[in-house]
Amino acid sequence: MSRLTIAKYLIFFVLTGSILLAEGDGEHQSRLRRVVERTYEKSVYAKIKVTNGIIYINKANSAEVFNGEFIFTKRPPMIDYEIVGNQGRLTIRIADKKIKKRKREDWEEDEDYEIEIDEAYENECYLNFSPNVPLDLKMDFGVVKGELDLGGLRLEECEISTAVSKATIDFSEPNPIRLDELQIENGVGKLNVFNLGNANFSDFKFEGGVGKYVLDFDGTYTRDASADIEIGMGKLTVFLPNDIGVRIEVEKSFLSSLNIDKVYKEDDYYYNDLWNSGKPNLDIQIESGIAKIVIEWID
Repeated sequence: MSRLTIAKYLIFFVLTGSILLAEGDGEHQSRLRRVVERTYEKSVYAKIKVTNGIIYINKANSAEVFNGEFIFTKRPPMIDYEIVGNQGRLTIRIADKKIKKRKREDWEEDEDYEIEIDEAYENECYLNFSPNVPLDLKMDFGVVKGELDLGGLRLEECEISTAVSKATIDFSEPNPIRLDELQIENGVGKLNVFNLGNANFSDFKFEGGVGKYVLDFDGTYTRDASADIEIGMGKLTVFLPNDIGVRIEVEKSFLSSLNIDKVYKEDDYYYNDLWNSGKPNLDIQIESGIAKIVIEWID
């Protein structure tokens, strides 16, 4: 029996689990657990699509590529895992029909840009990934709430896209390997991203439609990095560390405002005193439509 055949049998065994029924809020809920034990994978590509739900992400134990727990009221998640060459390929799809009562305030009249989202969530997902295997992570979310702790994962590529969100993304521990490109996109909602320096990215791209956003660049920097930030309408707060070089270019309309201090300006750029001083440099470009932009420094 070939190594590939053995792997397929192992995958079938691992991904065949029990479904436990429970009752909550007057509806029957089902609970599904999945575990993928690590074999000979050298890296993992994970593609996750959730149309509606509450998402939690954290680390798995060292013997597992992935473990997950899913709570749902209608269709169970589709989960597939295979090994191609030395790469594990994980696909998770949760595609229940959305149930939502979206309340959108009049954005132009709301000075604080507070976002209120009244949604009904059909799914709850707990996803845990190995911190020992390089990971290429692609996540496509619809209407979600979430707490995504990606700290300590060996991220090579990471792309997160949400339509409507109320979520927190945290890189609570340094990424041990270089993350070539980190992309985060959000349509409408409230999104906080913490400790971006720990992501160990080369390039960071953020695109926000309408919402209230916090981008915290605290963390450990070992080399130069760049960030492209675009926001359509709302409020953007950027936290920057004091111990690295920073250059900021802001392109904004006359309907946008900018609040920044502790910098000097040359042409269209704002610099702090550590730019090109031998410390790692963070080069930031910000483009906004109708937005309030606040830049603060972390001591």
